[in-house]
Amino acid sequence: MTNSAKEYYHLSSLYAQTGDADLLISAAKMLKDDYDLSKENKNFIYRKLLREHFLRTELQTKEFYELLFDIYDDIYEAYLACWGDDLKRIPAGELNNNLVFIFSSQFLTGKHAPSRIVLDRAYIFQKMMGKRVLIINTADILPAFGGIPWEDDFYANYDEKLCEVDQLEYKDQVFDFFQCPRTMPDAGAMKLLTDLLEKLRPCLIMSVGASNLTADICGKLVASACLSTVVEDIQPTRSGYLMLPIMKEGRQKEYLDIARSRGIEIIGGRFTYDLHPAKRKYSRGEFGLPEGKKICAVVGTRLDLEMDEGFLDILKKLAAKDIVTVIVGGYEGYQDLIKDDSDLAAHILNPGAVLDLPGFFSCIDIYINPRRVGGGTSAADALNSGVPVVTVRCGDVAAISGDEFCVDSYDDIYERVLELAGDDGYYSQMSTIARKKASVLCDGAGEFIRMITKINKCEAKMCLI
Repeated sequence: MTNSAKEYYHLSSLYAQTGDADLLISAAKMLKDDYDLSKENKNFIYRKLLREHFLRTELQTKEFYELLFDIYDDIYEAYLACWGDDLKRIPAGELNNNLVFIFSSQFLTGKHAPSRIVLDRAYIFQKMMGKRVLIINTADILPAFGGIPWEDDFYANYDEKLCEVDQLEYKDQVFDFFQCPRTMPDAGAMKLLTDLLEKLRPCLIMSVGASNLTADICGKLVASACLSTVVEDIQPTRSGYLMLPIMKEGRQKEYLDIARSRGIEIIGGRFTYDLHPAKRKYSRGEFGLPEGKKICAVVGTRLDLEMDEGFLDILKKLAAKDIVTVIVGGYEGYQDLIKDDSDLAAHILNPGAVLDLPGFFSCIDIYINPRRVGGGTSAADALNSGVPVVTVRCGDVAAISGDEFCVDSYDDIYERVLELAGDDGYYSQMSTIARKKASVLCDGAGEFIRMITKINKCEAKMCLI
């Protein structure tokens, strides 16, 4: 183990013990100027830092984001050097205008929100725009490849069965599919994909979620766009175009300025979703929920990290007002939260995962949201069910819900919930607004085609539509 590798392990160990974000800032500064580690080692640490940037608000700053972008640029250039001068832009006249590649850093099933986005956009390209689509899972979101000792052992899920699959069915469409091995990002495997791209010559490649190294390398050959899956925690990319909703306030502007300074064109739009109706009508009893009470829901897969003490205090204050909160998704801190408090246990429930979320929302009155980056898909399902959202002004939930459903603080969440719970007329008004908002969110095809059309105008010689 090199001296620098020992230092990264030391910093990661201290971070695991203390949670001190400054330790990761030190690791990032060290990594930026570390020329002893291999490109694979640097990428491994970069992905660890990128995950913590997504999860920790203390790291969601302009300075740390710029550090991450600099590190990613170095990794990109190091990998690109493996091709020498071989990657040349394919002339527009030689492209297959009926073929698009979609890259994803992770692909699981249709219930996995980013995978749903991949399938939805592939469907629009193929069904509505007449483009044949090849979906490629580059499997490099949190790789073990290039690993050095690091305190956490968290790696991305990977479905081995998909290695045997060459087509995916979605609705009435069938897409070509290829899954890369778990050893990504491996330059040898990446070269096979650049060779394939040079052979098939798609008119566009699009990555869903940023920092897709393989897609960015392939972007040397043809026009490349990145569809961000989050609004504020925008990951570094080397795509030519970055597609995402533009926020009126918050730290997004600083992030976008950094991206623009690197020559990335920003294509503004709004998040849209292919929302599904409830499978059937449910009673509250089927979910173990009490009758005759107002019920809030908070939904997520990382709630142990996302629900901070301030948010938990609001849940306790709501419980004191006889308002129930249901925590949907894994939450390891639940037993500690309700320990030795039978009244709190009766007002804060944790049924775990819910398979039919739209059906579940028919039993819920209000969707509440902690200060976090993700959560957009569940909030969209809530709005579509006529469930008013209450969220602070940050992250995906705020971006899709709009000003009507945003407040400035956790205390304001508490006051808004009381207002919704105590005023039937106001609740009915906000429920109607929620459904109208959802109808706009469901216009996925129109919004996506508009954004691709804008890229087409930038790429004047390409015929994408």
